[in-house]
Amino acid sequence: MSKVVGIIGNRLVPCNEAYANQVRVLARALGARVLTSADLGPWPPLRRWDGYQLVNSRFYERGTPILSILNGALLYLALKWFERRCDVILLAGGVESRFLCYLALEKCVPVIGTIDDQGAARRFAREIAPRLRGVIAQSNRVRKQLIQLGGRADRIVRLYPLVNPELFDLPEETPPLNPFRILFASAPNVEAETEDNFRAKGVDLLLAGFRRFCAANAAELTILWRGRHNRDLKRSLEEQGLGRWVRVIDAVVPDMGAHYARTHVTVIPYRTAWRSPQIPLSAVESLAAARPVVVTDVVEMAELVGCRNCGVVCSPDAADLARAFARCRDDYRRYQRECRAVAGELYRMSLGNVERVL
Repeated sequence: MSKVVGIIGNRLVPCNEAYANQVRVLARALGARVLTSADLGPWPPLRRWDGYQLVNSRFYERGTPILSILNGALLYLALKWFERRCDVILLAGGVESRFLCYLALEKCVPVIGTIDDQGAARRFAREIAPRLRGVIAQSNRVRKQLIQLGGRADRIVRLYPLVNPELFDLPEETPPLNPFRILFASAPNVEAETEDNFRAKGVDLLLAGFRRFCAANAAELTILWRGRHNRDLKRSLEEQGLGRWVRVIDAVVPDMGAHYARTHVTVIPYRTAWRSPQIPLSAVESLAAARPVVVTDVVEMAELVGCRNCGVVCSPDAADLARAFARCRDDYRRYQRECRAVAGELYRMSLGNVERVL
C-alpha cells in the first residue's frame, strides 16, 4: 500500500511566495495533500481549494483577545486531524518550525532552505533530527552545515527548488539581444528595524550595476517586488536616475513563464545569504526556461553556474556586476545552451532523493 504524504506549512497558497510555488509542484509530483494556514478574513474558519486544506489563522496571527485562543485551538485540532490521515509529513518552516512542537516527529521530514540561527540549528541537529523520519536540505551547504552540527549524513537528503515543469516547454528563442532584458525576482520579503534585507538582497547593488551597464548598452530591467522596502526602492531608483529603464511590478505574479519568455537573463545580486536560499527558485526557474543566470559569488548557486557555464558569476560589486551583464550578452548562446540540461538534472535528482527519504 502506498504511503499517504502530507505537506504542512504556513501561507503555502501558490503565488504568495517562492516556497509556496515549490510546494505546489512537489504536491503534484507526489500526489500529496497540503494543510496550510492563512488570513482568510473574518470568515470562514476553514476552506478547501484544489487539494489544499486552508485554516483561517486571522485572529491567531493578530493576537485578537479571546478569539486568538479559539483560533489557536482550531489550528491545533486541524494539525492533529491531518497528522492522523498521513503516513509521512513534509514540514515547511525550517529548523525553528513551531509545527515540530505539536506533531509526531517520527512522521515528519522538515524541509530546510536556509540556516540563519546557528544555535537553533545545533539544537535541531542534535535533539530533534534523530527523532525525525528524515531531513531535506535545499542545498549542499545547508546539508553540510546540519551534518557538521551533529546531524546524521544518511538521514539528510538534498532537494533543490522544484520548478513548474511547464517552464521546460517554453521556446528557447528570445527577443533580440538589443535591448538586453534583465529580470530580478528575488525581492526582500522582510522589513525590520533590526536588519537591512534590502541591502542583503543586493537591490542597491543591482541598481548601481545596471546603471553602469545601461550607460553604454541598450538594456531594460524588470523588478518583481513584494511590497517591502518600498521607500528604499524608490529612493535608490531616484538616486540612480533609472526611471526610464526599470519597470517595477509590485503584485502577485501568477504566470512567471510569461516573464521569462520576454527576458534574456535572471539576476541574483545578493550581498549575503542572510534570509536567502543558497539555490534561489527564480534562478532554477530561469534555467528551466532556457534563460542564463547572473549571480554573485556569495551563494551556492554561483558554484553551479560557474561549473556548468549556464550563466556568469561575479563578486558583489557594481562594476563587476555590470561586466557580468556584458559577458552574458556577448556570449549569450553559449550560456543559454547549457541551461535546460542543468535544470532537468536538478529536477530529476531532487525528486529521486525525496522519494528515497519518504
